[in-house]
Amino acid sequence: DVNTIRSVALSADGAYAAAGYNDGQIRLYATEDGSPFQTFIDDSGSEDNRNITELEFSPDGQFLVASAFDGVARVWDWRTGTLARRFAGHVEEHEARGEEVPGLRDVSISADSQRVASGDDGLGLVMVWDIETGERLTLYEGGFGAAWAVELLPDATSILIGYEDSTMRWVDLETLTLRREFTGHTARVWNIDLVADGREALSASYDNIIIHWELSSGQILNQFKGHTGVIYGVAATDLRFVSGSRDGTLRYWDVASGAQIRHFLARDAITGLFADGEGEAITVIAGEYSGGIQILDHTLTPQRSITAQDDLLALDLSTAHDLLVTAAGEEETITTLAFVHRRKTQRRHARL
Repeated sequence: DVNTIRSVALSADGAYAAAGYNDGQIRLYATEDGSPFQTFIDDSGSEDNRNITELEFSPDGQFLVASAFDGVARVWDWRTGTLARRFAGHVEEHEARGEEVPGLRDVSISADSQRVASGDDGLGLVMVWDIETGERLTLYEGGFGAAWAVELLPDATSILIGYEDSTMRWVDLETLTLRREFTGHTARVWNIDLVADGREALSASYDNIIIHWELSSGQILNQFKGHTGVIYGVAATDLRFVSGSRDGTLRYWDVASGAQIRHFLARDAITGLFADGEGEAITVIAGEYSGGIQILDHTLTPQRSITAQDDLLALDLSTAHDLLVTAAGEEETITTLAFVHRRKTQRRHARL
C-alpha cells in the first residue's frame, strides 16, 4: 500500500511531524493541529523501491535525512522541500562489484549535525558522509552480513553496528578497526540505542530480547524478557521504560533490576508507543493495531482514548520536549528502542 507509513520523525522544536511512505513521499504536518505543511519526493531514478525506511531530523533542526529501499540516503531542507544532498554511494559500490543494489536500513546523524552514517542490507556496507559537502568520509565493510542498525557515538569517531549474524560491533571510524564485539543475541540485531551519555547501549533483536550493554567492557548488564508476543515498542524515561507488544500488553520495567513493575492489557496489539516526562509526571501513549490510541499515566491507568492511523511503523524524538514516538509493523521482532534520560534524548527509529 503506497499509503503505508514506514517511518516518522519529529522536528527539534516539536512543531512538525514527518512521515515517510511506501511510494517515497515524505509529508510534514503541524503537530498542533495536524494540518499539512510540506510534501516532497525525489522523482529521479526508478519508481521501484522508493520506500522510506528511516527519517531523522538533524539536531540543529536544519535538515531531514531519509534512507530508502532504493539504496539512497537523501538530505532535505524540510522547510522548503528542497533536496540538498543525495548520497548514492551504496548503489555505486554494489554496482561496481556486480552486486544487486541494496536497501538502506538505517541512518544516524552525529550530535553536531555534520555527519550522517548509513547501513545497507546488501554487503553490509556502512558509510559516513559529510552533510555539508556531500563527501564520503568512511567506507566500512565488516563482512558480517547485512547491517540493519547504525548508531554514531556522541563524538562521531566510532559507531555501533547491528548485523545479520546476531552481533553488535563497535567500530573505530578513524582506523576502521573493531573495538569490541558484543554477542548475546541469537538473531539479527535490528535496533541500537545509546544509554548513559553513550557509555551504555540497548540492542533489540529478532530473538525478541532487549539487551542492556556496558560498552567499555562488553558486559551484559541486563536482559528484558516477559512478553508472550512480539515486542513492538520500547520507550524509556529516566531509569524505567515501557514496552508494548503484540500480546496486547504494556509493561513497565526497572532498567537496573530488570523487574517488571506493572502491566496494562490493551484492546489490541500495541504497535506504537511513546513516553514523555519523568517520575510521576510520565505520560504514556500507546497505539493499538486496530487504530486506537490509549493515553495513560505513570501507573498505566488510561486517561482517555482517541483514534489513530493504522500501521504506524517507526519512532523518533522531539528534543525540545523529550517526546518519544515509537511504532511498529507486522514482523515478529522487537522494532523500536529509545531512551529519554534526565531531559536528554537519544533517538532511534524502527524500520521494516
